Amino acid sequence: MLEPKFKYYKTQEIADLLQVSRKQVGRWRQTGLIKMTKAGHGYVCREEELVRFLESIDGEDVSGTADMAALAQRLKKGRKPSKVERRMMA
Repeated sequence: MLEPKFKYYKTQEIADLLQVSRKQVGRWRQTGLIKMTKAGHGYVCREEELVRFLESIDGEDVSGTADMAALAQRLKKGRKPSKVERRMMA
């Protein structure tokens, strides 16, 4: 039997791992903080992407929608927020 090349996590699995709601994971997906792929009626995320996401938000508050959107824009530009930017988001 063939082994899958990549490990994938469903939305609920990510929510359980990170102890957040499925809606929160959906918000992260919608703002672009975490890349997920549509699979059937839900979404899945590759393990490598989940690790990247966790490393990129290290110490960040991503509970508010405005904070998530601002952080997503900075991450898309390829840089983490500065200390000043982190204080402004707090």
